Amino acid sequence: MKKEIDWAKLEQTKILIVDDSEPMRELVFCLLQELGCKCIEKADGGPSGLEQLQTNEFKMAFLDIDMPEMNGIEVLKTVKKENPKTYIIMLSGHSSTQNVKEAITNGANGFIVKPCSIQKIKESMENFARFSGLTL
Repeated sequence: MKKEIDWAKLEQTKILIVDDSEPMRELVFCLLQELGCKCIEKADGGPSGLEQLQTNEFKMAFLDIDMPEMNGIEVLKTVKKENPKTYIIMLSGHSSTQNVKEAITNGANGFIVKPCSIQKIKESMENFARFSGLTL
């Protein structure tokens, strides 16, 4: 039997959204807010996302794969080396087998094909809650 999610604790989770597309950052931000999340920050690309992940205590991040300067896989590799407990969901407009395989091989905890739906974000949050012990 699956344990009940403790949404009161989950909504306090510090989350970072890293995507070079402002509309996509806003979409994920709004979907997370709709689920009750309150501690959400955004970064507009790989370098700024990596800097925020290295200097703040984010428990979870949504990373776009295809970004200029530094792609999401590069950010993922660095973050997982420095803080392997950070729960990372990769975002991509392309669900190629190679994208998914590379993300999972490098430590991603999940993968969402864009555009994101509330259901996919909710499933990711529930998986994170179980992974982190945020259950009743």
